[in-house]
Amino acid sequence: MTRAWLWPALAVAACAGPRSAGTSWVMQPAGTGACTPAETANGSCFAIDGWQELVVPPVVVGPGRILVVTRNGLRRDRGRPRAEDALVIEEITRAGDQRVAEGACPGPHPTLSQLVGLVRLPSGDVGLACLENGKREGCVPEEPVCNDADDRAYPSEMPNCSRGRSCNAGFVHFGVVDRAHGGIAWRWRKEIEFGLQPQDVYIAAAGDGVAALYRGIHPPTLGWNVVFGPDAVHPRPSGDVELAAVPASVFSVAGDLKVIFKNDGRGAMYRELTIAKGGATSVVDLDSRGRVTAGELREPCLAEDGDGTLTVSLPYPEEGKGHDDLPSPARRVLTLRYVNGIAPRGPDVFPTARASCAPWIVALDAESSRASFDAVGPIIVYAIGGGPNRPRTLRVERRAR
Repeated sequence: MTRAWLWPALAVAACAGPRSAGTSWVMQPAGTGACTPAETANGSCFAIDGWQELVVPPVVVGPGRILVVTRNGLRRDRGRPRAEDALVIEEITRAGDQRVAEGACPGPHPTLSQLVGLVRLPSGDVGLACLENGKREGCVPEEPVCNDADDRAYPSEMPNCSRGRSCNAGFVHFGVVDRAHGGIAWRWRKEIEFGLQPQDVYIAAAGDGVAALYRGIHPPTLGWNVVFGPDAVHPRPSGDVELAAVPASVFSVAGDLKVIFKNDGRGAMYRELTIAKGGATSVVDLDSRGRVTAGELREPCLAEDGDGTLTVSLPYPEEGKGHDDLPSPARRVLTLRYVNGIAPRGPDVFPTARASCAPWIVALDAESSRASFDAVGPIIVYAIGGGPNRPRTLRVERRAR
């Protein structure tokens, strides 16, 4: 699948020398303190501390285009009241920053409905997923009923109780960014397990629909489960396999959901779970399917090209070292490539020919680094600060090279 809007950046990438997957891209932060008025005016620094939070990591959506979601806008519209449930989506480019849409997660109590993340779709649209921990409509709860101790032959025994009925339920709401009207068009809602947190749910395109992957925390849904929307089907277990609690990478390939896990036990270092649109699952070891090369890598990263090729780079242990002996950075890299893929939360960097990973910002409190090249050079966005006497800021660097 070719994305037409990516071809200009590919032409630029062809002219510039590619960056090796084994070479770390390391950057000093442009600043570590509070934003100056001049920095905010020119769009290179925005305050995101206190009531103004960066809701989810930035998302690369095109050449030199990165979306960010905050509560009240990067430039903090002082004329509007503070809103804990607001979502303001803005696009950062070389030309500056522009508001794309705003709204709030749906639900009877919006503050209990939280954004899971932005979701890139094969159509080029950008979706949103929200997680609500609420109650089933029309449900009447029933308390467990237990036999009274006086009615039991042996009162010291545990009472025999009925299960009762709880009306608590989790819901995934899915919508699409409506650029024309500056809002969010909510499309459907699916029930999942109650009590999950937004970071426990992963959303990705799956065929002509969307899949929500989550790790169940209560029987009978312990382990990884998936639900497809807008299909009217119940969640399906992903298979009786022991997989880690947090994936190393989640993406789609030819309509199937791919999830890479680091293996904490013996055997292969990495395993891949594939969930087809119909619900069929398979798990394979990845170590022999990729290419291991010398290089420095601190954490998994995902790069994307305009033809839909995804490059996944994973830290890999040296010979003779165990799974938990990875130095920082790792001295070897396992590289895997997938054709006809899409990174739902955006790649760390675009395109692969310019870099295989987003830059590593040399600061202990830097995070969420993303980079996207346009015809001039990279647009780099990262959050930094948040510790004692260090206000949290979003830095934007527009470089030419």
